[in-house]
Amino acid sequence: MKGGRGWFGVALLMTVVGVGCAADRGGDDGTSEVASARAPVEDEESRAANARYAVTVVSDGELETRVYDGLGSQHSAFAGLVVPGATGMWRWEEGSRQVAQPDCGCVSEQMMEGAEAADPKACMTDRAAITGRFVNDTTGESWAPEETTMAPDDRWWEVSMTPVGAVGSVGLVTLCVDSYYCGAAHPGVECEQIAMDFSGGQPVKVEIEALSAALGAESFEGLKLGLEEDVEVAAEDAELVALSPSWDAEEGRLMAEQHYAFGACYACSDGEWSSYTVSTYVAERPLKAEVAGERPPQGLRDLLSASGWEVRSVSPVPRMAVATPAVD
Repeated sequence: MKGGRGWFGVALLMTVVGVGCAADRGGDDGTSEVASARAPVEDEESRAANARYAVTVVSDGELETRVYDGLGSQHSAFAGLVVPGATGMWRWEEGSRQVAQPDCGCVSEQMMEGAEAADPKACMTDRAAITGRFVNDTTGESWAPEETTMAPDDRWWEVSMTPVGAVGSVGLVTLCVDSYYCGAAHPGVECEQIAMDFSGGQPVKVEIEALSAALGAESFEGLKLGLEEDVEVAAEDAELVALSPSWDAEEGRLMAEQHYAFGACYACSDGEWSSYTVSTYVAERPLKAEVAGERPPQGLRDLLSASGWEVRSVSPVPRMAVATPAVD
């Protein structure tokens, strides 16, 4: 046994020396391995403290976006909807511009005076039109929906926009165009929820179903909708047209209320979406994890679940966008 212990000691010494020599011979690779081994290991609490999340909430009837760390401490706040993206924070802003549009009262007078055909272009008048766009507070880039830049001269029209929230780096804005051809039987409304993905180098428009899977027709069999709730709809015509994100305290993650529209007669329209449609809603539908991201750390989950806030987004903020200044 004594001789065995001596042999083990010599072997151990040779092993230690060998490791040292191997490290010396390893050059840069050996140095990097040693440096990596000596680097401090970031624990879960440290990762949560260093992470940032953009949380959009409804405050006094308006959207406000606050930046929290994973422990639930607030670091900054923005007015309105702000969506974190790969190149910075994209802020939704609205403004107005002057446009020329026909005065339908003038067109009616033309017809009453016996004109064979109305001439809307002879009745143009200036009015203010609402505009909207996403602006990158880091790069200064902007993206605007086409509908907010148009100026048709053959009809009266008006655009309304409602920023809704975000799913990950995808911002949601509902846009409706109300238009009327002077002398027509009635005006018409066309609505669309715009989903803009800011996770890449350039903004990309995506489909709503890319964020939350639509239900099949079997979910709407036998459904009756309308102002009198007696309008029968075709289940196979169900179209997922919009999402409204909300925080689910039990799940500890963002979910979605889905808005479905069905074709109907003009008089049957319920005013919830475009003309010639009636609507129904499905609550607490899951968002796709690859878009919404993983659940936030426990500290932030606890804060949101206990707050009672109307939460419209919980989006991870890329590190390069963390230092973006708050917007008043």
